[in-house]
Amino acid sequence: MNILIIAGYYPKPHNRVMGVWAHEQARTLQDRGNTVTVISPTPWLPKVFNLFNIPQKINDWLNVPEYENYDGVAIYNSRVLIWPQIKILSKIYNKFPIIKTSIVYANMSWKLKKIIKEEKIDIIHAHGPSFEGMIAYKISKKYNIPYCVTENSAWDPKFALKNKPLEMVYQKVLSNAACIISVSKIIQEEILKFGMEYKKKIKIVHPGVDINKVKENKVERPVNYKDNKVLLSVGAMEERKGHTYLIDSIESIYKDHPMLKCIIIGSFSTEGELLSSRIKEKGLSDVVELKGQLSHKEVLEYMSWCDIFVLPSWFEAFGVVYAEAMSLAKPIIGVQGEGISDVIDNGVNGILVPMKDAKGLSKEIVKLLSNETICNSIGESGSKTVENLLTWNYNAVSMEHIYNKCISSLRDKKALIFDLN
Repeated sequence: MNILIIAGYYPKPHNRVMGVWAHEQARTLQDRGNTVTVISPTPWLPKVFNLFNIPQKINDWLNVPEYENYDGVAIYNSRVLIWPQIKILSKIYNKFPIIKTSIVYANMSWKLKKIIKEEKIDIIHAHGPSFEGMIAYKISKKYNIPYCVTENSAWDPKFALKNKPLEMVYQKVLSNAACIISVSKIIQEEILKFGMEYKKKIKIVHPGVDINKVKENKVERPVNYKDNKVLLSVGAMEERKGHTYLIDSIESIYKDHPMLKCIIIGSFSTEGELLSSRIKEKGLSDVVELKGQLSHKEVLEYMSWCDIFVLPSWFEAFGVVYAEAMSLAKPIIGVQGEGISDVIDNGVNGILVPMKDAKGLSKEIVKLLSNETICNSIGESGSKTVENLLTWNYNAVSMEHIYNKCISSLRDKKALIFDLN
């Protein structure tokens, strides 16, 4: 099968963690004998800007190659004359999303034509119903190729329902898609707010984990942590990741657990500065460490020797980091009603706490710190859950089934209907 994946959020040389789930899915599909081509719209400015003293963060984007073969997957980082960091442009794109879509498509159209002709594309998979989805819709209409669309975000549908122009984009993309893929039940519920008629063509497909890759990055616990109980949290330092509540929960328990350490890994921002100040104010500078953004390999290394994984995040579509920690038999703590709750039997293969509940979080952390038997049992059960339900191979088999149904539905001119069970 020849598959074209459209994903704006996709790993780049300067940030291999960004959109890693999209790449792992593409890589696994490729390894299973499919031909996968990825086109990733990439912010671009003319080379003349290289003459100026521009920040390294922007320079990283300017140096993204137009083409690369990463892990055996062909990736076209299509140059798009869009710069999202410019606030006025962001406001315009948010208010009139069709402008962004038109610019992106105009920049990509010649490359898309070449790929479709040379690779004989059978199916298009858009990661996102906004501009990626609109590009898929335009290609589908022009070349008569079916497309499916995945919603990976818990926030984007909420925003679209409050933004009429963006809601119109969503409606066009969803109504013309052969299949809508949701990464969890909560995302399915958000999609159905656009119309119950979409219930017939939504399929839940959870993201996965490359268990071998995760285990390849196992390392010994560093000597300076050998006597500690280490909590690990991985997520961008923004409010919805719940790091504030984690810090507050630690304040209430570290005196009774003096060997406790907490490591938080994630891209730094204004919220990160606030977290740093909060840690100092609470006298936790020797207990909580903010590591900033690390490579995926480094994250997996920390994960391999930590004792407990904690991410009290909300608006979490699924959270592959939970599954990665589970694959290493680490007990995980997440939030009730978020994406990961699809596969968690509370207290058996993971622990779920109410959102924004520092006291409830403290209670569960103490329970795990105080009982190694429970800790190990939850970790082992979580590992089995990943092996049975959350591998990328399991995900790829599901996707191949969906792709084939999409292709046959176009050929037979039948509407696609999935059994949601």
